[in-house]
Amino acid sequence: MNNKLQASALFTVLIAMIVSTGTAALAARKTVPTGETRNEFFIISEVRLKRQQLVLEKPSQITKVMFLNDKTVFESKKGDRLPFSDIRAGQTVFVTYVQEGGKALALTIRQGPMTVTMLHERYFNG
Repeated sequence: MNNKLQASALFTVLIAMIVSTGTAALAARKTVPTGETRNEFFIISEVRLKRQQLVLEKPSQITKVMFLNDKTVFESKKGDRLPFSDIRAGQTVFVTYVQEGGKALALTIRQGPMTVTMLHERYFNG
């Protein structure tokens, strides 16, 4: 009988751990509310121009599929407009986007490196 109580207690603790881990993971996952404009730094992982998509990777190695449309603008570091054919995997970019219908839609994609100062401002000071 004692073994049954121990097994039951162990099972209860295990279930509690699984539930709390799942809840913490959901809470940690940030979603962008519909219509809210965001600006984030990414590394371009994959270019899918025929599908009007980019697969982007955050410095934290989280990937995001970014959709493009006819209003999306691709810019150089200096702000000059560039053709989408100049987009390459491995480039570092700042993307201003909005969440629409469950999809991340790029408004502007600007080439540029992440400086140490920017890194600290975005990831360590807040």
